[in-house]
Amino acid sequence: MTKEYQATSYNCAPAAGVMSLSTFHIKVRQSALARTMKTRYPKGTTGDNAMTALTRYLRGTPYSLTFDGWSGSGTGFIMKEVSYDVGVLRRAPLVAVWWERLPWNKGLGSRRKIGHLIVAYGYDQKKGTITVFDPWRPTGGTHTLGAAALLKALQPSGLYYIYT
Repeated sequence: MTKEYQATSYNCAPAAGVMSLSTFHIKVRQSALARTMKTRYPKGTTGDNAMTALTRYLRGTPYSLTFDGWSGSGTGFIMKEVSYDVGVLRRAPLVAVWWERLPWNKGLGSRRKIGHLIVAYGYDQKKGTITVFDPWRPTGGTHTLGAAALLKALQPSGLYYIYT
């Protein structure tokens, strides 16, 4: 997976998209993906625009992208999907989170919810952990956290997972 930091404060979706698409051997520049995703200052990218753009890039492949809400799914669901996408398909799914709920951002930012997109690219089922790359340069990079901690940070749209 190509690791990529966001070029602007509102480019998490294009940066995460570049990383995920790289696992499909699809190369795209963050600026080009931002245009396709209709990323705009100051709010960034909507989930619908991200899905539409990424689906467009996956045309012609045997893969599809979908998302599922996490409500009531528990840690088993997220571990199952991440281990399948990463371990079997060798792809990096996107994870929609609340920025301020990520353990490495605890105590930072405002009280309002800030939507953010990170990429899952590793896991350890025995330990119940998931390794992610957060494209936000000041606190991001590679982090490993428990599935339960990731579940607490998830937005209602949850996990953008891949299937064939």
